[in-house]
Amino acid sequence: MISFDKIKLVIWDLDDTFWSGTLTEGGATPIPENINLVKNLTDCGIINTICSKNDAEPVLGKLKEFGIADYFVFCSIDWTPKGQRIATLLTVMGLRPVNVLFLDDNPVNLNEAEYYSKGLMTGTPEDIPSLIEWVYKQAPSDKEHKRLNQYKILHNKQESKKAFSSNEEFLYNTHTKVDFFYDCQDKIDRIHELILRTNQLNFTKLRSTKEELKRILNDDRYECAYVNVRDDFGDYGTIGFYALDKSSNSLLHFLFSCRTIGQGVEQYVYAKLGHPKLEVIGEVINFVTDESAPLWINQDTSEVKTSCTTQSIGGRILIKGPCDLESAVNYFNSSGIIDTEFTYVKEGTNNRFFAHNHSAHILDLLLSNKEKQEMLNDCPFVDPEMMGGKFFSGEYDWIILSTFLESHYCVYHKRSNPMIKVVLDGADKSIQEECNWEHFKREHAFSMAYIRHFNSEYEYEGYTTPEKYISFLDCVLKELPLKTRICLILGATKLFDDEVSIKRHSLLNDAIIQYSRKEPRVRFVKIDDCIESRSDFTNQINHFKRIVYYRLAQQIIQCVGRDSGLKSASRTKVFIDSFVWKVSRQLSEGFVKRFLRKIYRCFLRK
Repeated sequence: MISFDKIKLVIWDLDDTFWSGTLTEGGATPIPENINLVKNLTDCGIINTICSKNDAEPVLGKLKEFGIADYFVFCSIDWTPKGQRIATLLTVMGLRPVNVLFLDDNPVNLNEAEYYSKGLMTGTPEDIPSLIEWVYKQAPSDKEHKRLNQYKILHNKQESKKAFSSNEEFLYNTHTKVDFFYDCQDKIDRIHELILRTNQLNFTKLRSTKEELKRILNDDRYECAYVNVRDDFGDYGTIGFYALDKSSNSLLHFLFSCRTIGQGVEQYVYAKLGHPKLEVIGEVINFVTDESAPLWINQDTSEVKTSCTTQSIGGRILIKGPCDLESAVNYFNSSGIIDTEFTYVKEGTNNRFFAHNHSAHILDLLLSNKEKQEMLNDCPFVDPEMMGGKFFSGEYDWIILSTFLESHYCVYHKRSNPMIKVVLDGADKSIQEECNWEHFKREHAFSMAYIRHFNSEYEYEGYTTPEKYISFLDCVLKELPLKTRICLILGATKLFDDEVSIKRHSLLNDAIIQYSRKEPRVRFVKIDDCIESRSDFTNQINHFKRIVYYRLAQQIIQCVGRDSGLKSASRTKVFIDSFVWKVSRQLSEGFVKRFLRKIYRCFLRK
């Protein structure tokens, strides 16, 4: 039984089916009704292809003679059995057998095709009049032949792929771009069509009516977006849609057209959403996982990639942050250049400088020399070395930043020039409140005279809100070269009893994840993915055992390693590191501590 309304593809036999006679015996007479049928099917968005036992060159010549050659894609023309050819064809085109009709005058071919493609619809030339009658009753929905053109793009890609040694190498050379759009009301017809028609990459299988879809789009509880894809071969248009229930962080709709099967688009979108809850209903052709987004999607095309073999690609990286990144960097090897800017102690003093890794002080690098000197005159806790950071040098392929400081330190701006900002510890300890003065006298050796002077010159802003951090990202991306990408380390939100920090981390993390969905130059790594139990923490929410820093290094490598040349150091190092650290903490003699650590560093360089 043929279900005409399910047909997405018609596969034609040629001899004594599409045309009259046998081509190799000199007889191939056109059947006008069949030629018109192919054109009308195409106008309805139904694709046509050929599976014929013939020689390809004379067949293509005859189709051109009939003026119908451009209406077929993925033609399979040779003398091998048809069953396996059709099964391969459906896989390449990303179609299910239940949506395909195979027309042939030979029962052997039909039976063989049904054997290899379970659920395939089959018919003989006697079924063609019924198909003509059905198509005649349909309103043409694709007069511009968009679906046919999409499959021509797919066919060209399959042909080009043969020139590459691996699928991954090919994907890097397609320069795939994925864009999210949130004006879903303007695309409601296309979105509803996807909901009804997609199967192989429809993860929730929820067939919402158009009225139900409208209610979802108008409900603030849901974040909804449609997905467009393009690459060097063409523009695929709107091929995906998701509806994310923000209250439960779960996906109500998550679906994609089969046009982009094999490009990793569904994994890219899922990763960009932060791996929300997803209950998969029924069968899907590809699963999504908690792994990071495919690196070939939205890659920086200003860097020419001629191949993606197993050899690392060198790059230049700036790693800038407090102890989390300083500890993780021990587990990196690189074929490129790594520069670091970590917390440091000023030589000859006991002053510890960390704030240059904070977003406020990164923006201070853009101040004029006069403004920088003004800050140095005002603030003895600001070191001149901090004003010479390399962040905006223009040399880096990647900048890796930690966000840990943002929720835990106070920002102040100068009253006479709000562009000048400085940072002090304790996001909830304002130096402008008398109850906190003893803290600053003890921790920073501030005199009362200096505290009064500072308060007259600077005003308290508080910790970095998500809005301020997104503004920071907007600013630095405008200043950095287009080739420079940023990887952000997101703060912990689980397994530690610090509700204030967890809430601040969560809000900032959510804002960064959302921002990264529309800004391909920003990626992120979650420290949560590196934490397995409460014992992974040490004394506070931003300090961890060595094994966590090893895991963090792995996550960073997975995020940026292919483009940067980063590789993982041996796992053995994490155990030696932990041993040396534990022993040295038990020793009171500073010389012995330094000696042990020198031995350890020598080992790492080997």
